[in-house]
Amino acid sequence: MFSHEVVTAEHHQFQFLANGIEAFAALERLIGSAQRSLSSEMYIFKADDTGMRIRAALIDARRRGVRVRLLLDAFGSGQLPR
Repeated sequence: MFSHEVVTAEHHQFQFLANGIEAFAALERLIGSAQRSLSSEMYIFKADDTGMRIRAALIDARRRGVRVRLLLDAFGSGQLPR
């Protein structure tokens, strides 16, 4: 149904991903390749295995000197520990 082709347009690109496994793997790769800044918004973010992998990748990016900004929805991510 979806192509895995990456479409580009003047310094931007997007790719259709078939499922959450592909999406989170792509997100981890993007976080790992960030050099200067990273902004992300998520409706649902949980303290499960996937969430902790993303969290670790974000922390690693920050330690590399990347400016990291993360916006989480209070309802969809409300179960996170403070």
